[in-house]
Amino acid sequence: ERGTLFLDEAGQCNEAEFYLATTFPTVRRVAVIGDPSQLPPTVIDMGCKQAGFGKSWMERIYHLFPSK
Repeated sequence: ERGTLFLDEAGQCNEAEFYLATTFPTVRRVAVIGDPSQLPPTVIDMGCKQAGFGKSWMERIYHLFPSK
């Protein structure tokens, strides 16, 4: 059985949450839906924010491969 993970509001999902969600054994495809220019992930701890957890996975990918 193949499963698809629909990750809505992915612009608010930090990288750790994204990778954790994709580790489920039944997940074969991931549909990432969201806007990286809207609300960022909620990070309360300043140490975590300084370590880069304030950026979403989607925002990082967006900056790696910007649309032309």
